[in-house]
Amino acid sequence: MKAVIFDFDGVIVDSEKYWDEAMNAFGQAHINGWQQGDNSRLFSGMTLEGCFAKLCEHFGVHMTLDEFKNHMCHISENIYHSQASLLPNVHALITDLHEKNIPLAIASSSKRVWIDIATQRLNIHHFFYTSTTGDEIPHGEGKPKPTIYLRTAERLNMDPRDCIAIEDARHGIYAAKNAGMTCVGLRNGFNVTQDLSFADHILEGFLDVTTETLRAIHRTCCAAI
Repeated sequence: MKAVIFDFDGVIVDSEKYWDEAMNAFGQAHINGWQQGDNSRLFSGMTLEGCFAKLCEHFGVHMTLDEFKNHMCHISENIYHSQASLLPNVHALITDLHEKNIPLAIASSSKRVWIDIATQRLNIHHFFYTSTTGDEIPHGEGKPKPTIYLRTAERLNMDPRDCIAIEDARHGIYAAKNAGMTCVGLRNGFNVTQDLSFADHILEGFLDVTTETLRAIHRTCCAAI
């Protein structure tokens, strides 16, 4: 293991619960047939463009992509400016990795400005060598396609096989695995309905997870190939 790439929402910060609340309110107000839980079931880990395409596919929404983006940007202001907090024990893990000179990166379907606002506010921006966000990926190339992870590995100057990705959603796990990476699925208390079975290993949170924990997972997965 030469590098660790983190998803952001639901892996570093607890923003997923706020997105679920906001999206359920939005769905009930604007989308016929919306049900509680549709956000996590259908859209977790996807770019705004991907979410909108799913909305059109499943519900036939009566708004434009730009109108949808404006709604989401309004929601994001509260989430990343004030609501989202670090997940339990993630600060200890990224500190341990950083002290052991393991390059860290973020690969998130969220927008660049959202990631920058939250990492600055939570004072963790200095831990990460690089990041790739959903608005930097060509339309149609978001998770579950591997583009975002391949681009992040390229920015790290790393072979994807030498990287571990940490994800909390099915689409993200597929993206990391399709990029050739070892992928750890994270149970964070909010994603109980997510199928993480495609991950190489599943963690029930970050308690007592260290650099050596991730190295052992990577060694085991590489040996099994």
